Amino acid sequence: MTAEVEPRLTAGDRSGAVVALTSQLRDLVEIEEEAAQQAAPWSARTTILIVGGVAVVLLAAHLLSRRRSSATAA
Repeated sequence: MTAEVEPRLTAGDRSGAVVALTSQLRDLVEIEEEAAQQAAPWSARTTILIVGGVAVVLLAAHLLSRRRSSATAA
């Protein structure tokens, strides 16, 4: 990273150094995002949908069990 930025700074080309640094940081972010996608095969949306679906099923089972127990008690 410093191989492109430092020479521009010593030459007084601050805007060129900023552009070079920005470009390199963007590349690093892209690499990190690709690594994160490979590490987690599911997206956050998929995980939320699965957890939400399980919660709905558990809530429905709980409500049905309460309904059955109140019907047998009456």
